[in-house]
Amino acid sequence: MIAVLKHELSNYFHSMTAYIFGAFLMAFVVIISVLTMRVIAEERKQKTDQLLYSLPITTTQVVIGKYLALLIIYLIPLCVVAVYPLIFVQYGEVYVSGVFDMTAIIYYLSVIVFFLFLSVQSLEKRRYN
Repeated sequence: MIAVLKHELSNYFHSMTAYIFGAFLMAFVVIISVLTMRVIAEERKQKTDQLLYSLPITTTQVVIGKYLALLIIYLIPLCVVAVYPLIFVQYGEVYVSGVFDMTAIIYYLSVIVFFLFLSVQSLEKRRYN
């Protein structure tokens, strides 16, 4: 079993598969981190969070509104990318349902990661005076 594991890992790292996957994961983490860090921290930095909390809505509604805005902002480029397979079908064979399934999986994973990052950030202590 160990020999098979070593062989498979060796095959992945001797081809571009592992490196492309690693680059994709890094880009995914960076994009989500940048979007979520800005949401709460920028409000606190500019002191506009006080204005938000003075509105006749609960803190939960503020966080949910910010969360939904993040999801929509992230969905827009994904929709643009989802058009590419439809263009490529004209020039060759593309497994369109597989591409759309993968796009949906990426979006659902993003929904979870956005939720986790935003939850942690909203619970963080206030650092600005």
